[in-house]
Amino acid sequence: SGSAMRAGVSEATLCLTFTPANSATILRLQGLTTIGWDFTAATLCYRGSCWSRDETEATILQVQGLSIESGLQSSFDISGVRLAKIGGTATFELETFKENQKKYWVLVDIGSSSLQCPGELVVSTAELRTEQSVVNDPTDVLWSQLFPRVGVDEGVLVFDFHTTLPAAVGDWLSVQVLSGVLSLSTRTYAVVSMKTNEELLISEARRVNAKKVVLVLGEGLFAGSSAYRVHVASSVAGDLPASPMQFVNVSLCRSGLAYPRSTNDAILPTSGLDSTNWFTSRTVDFVILDIATAPLTQIQVVGSISKPANNAYNWIDLIAPPGVKIVDPCSPTACDRVEEDAYATGQVAARGLPVGDFKLVIVMPEWWTMDR
Repeated sequence: SGSAMRAGVSEATLCLTFTPANSATILRLQGLTTIGWDFTAATLCYRGSCWSRDETEATILQVQGLSIESGLQSSFDISGVRLAKIGGTATFELETFKENQKKYWVLVDIGSSSLQCPGELVVSTAELRTEQSVVNDPTDVLWSQLFPRVGVDEGVLVFDFHTTLPAAVGDWLSVQVLSGVLSLSTRTYAVVSMKTNEELLISEARRVNAKKVVLVLGEGLFAGSSAYRVHVASSVAGDLPASPMQFVNVSLCRSGLAYPRSTNDAILPTSGLDSTNWFTSRTVDFVILDIATAPLTQIQVVGSISKPANNAYNWIDLIAPPGVKIVDPCSPTACDRVEEDAYATGQVAARGLPVGDFKLVIVMPEWWTMDR
């Protein structure tokens, strides 16, 4: 019950409902399987009152002073439970007692039940990137450094994960964004084994709504140290918060289960989120107005650059296409400097060019004029 449900989490709440055959004043609940159930910090609440547990083994919740009536359905909330470490089928034994005249405990009812405890799905890294750099051309050095633009359908959510429980064919991976400015689609998607670098078969990709995408597995996923990389198309409608408190809810689900097979409970990835991996950019309006001829392969480019919305900067970097040289120093419009290998792309850039109208002399590569 509640948002915390992944294996090993310590702030979970269990809901216990049963109809006793006999009245009782003492309840004992024990987690038998899987290993790791811990009721040390648990509190039991019943009919508006709450009790702390007796000092017993960590796997046992024992509470005295209750008033459990025979034949009436009783519902208890047990908060502060640490769930089992791996997840899977969890079996519990429930016993109720009452005291006799000599204050000895007398067992009056006993029963057992089981539930499917979600496993832990750990998202280790996460990034917002462009479709150009992730799907179309992963070798593009420049695009690999750029973030998706607000209002442009070019973003890709990328994350790595592993899980404590395996997934089978027909299970599905649910990806749900919680940020108000992010949305998802099935424009592009993939699940890749990081061990083999092979893309896994997805039998169906479905966009449930603007915030949620489901990928149905056409082959299984291994548990433990086996890691997988997922990418799903995304778009951003505004700037992301500098310190995000909510991430993405990633779950592996199976038909017939009330809870996910495993989940990350939407907690932030272990590597964290910051401006190096979780950021957006704004569109720069860039127009070439004229191209004036010059001697040999030199030409003068005349254009205009508009400041992006919500941007306080008055300077930009203009990167030339591969093979094109910008005459150093920038002329006639001055810039801060000409850089030969801008952003490790091998391309020349005019760094610190003022926003607005500009004129630059450039040198075209020799092959530009061949056969023309």
